[in-house]
Amino acid sequence: MLNAFGVEHTPISKLRKTVPDWATGPLPASTVKAYDRSQKHKMRAGAGNLAAKLGAGAAGGAVGLGVATVAGKKLKPLREGVKVGEHFISGGTLRGWTGSTLAGATGGAAGGSAGAMHLSHVKSDPKYGYR
Repeated sequence: MLNAFGVEHTPISKLRKTVPDWATGPLPASTVKAYDRSQKHKMRAGAGNLAAKLGAGAAGGAVGLGVATVAGKKLKPLREGVKVGEHFISGGTLRGWTGSTLAGATGGAAGGSAGAMHLSHVKSDPKYGYR
């Protein structure tokens, strides 16, 4: 709403037009893009994208750990360990490596796809005024 001097005093006018340079590094690219390119509801677009990425990434990581737990009980090398050259790698170490690898891979894939899906929603919804 404009005041008598023609200045708009709504919460939207106090938001930055783009994400600051110092914040673009730690934030995902789809979140920055959703915030920068939407003309209306910038905070909703950016926060919704970040929440979608983080939630899906956490869920994907949990799925990856679950798969690694099941694989650790079924596969013989992950139970008993293996000998590589002169070194012996225990089953617990192999289960840890497998769990972190699967959790990172599934979490990253789930978070990336969720961020892309939310960004496409922001692009197609006229409520955000994506340009």
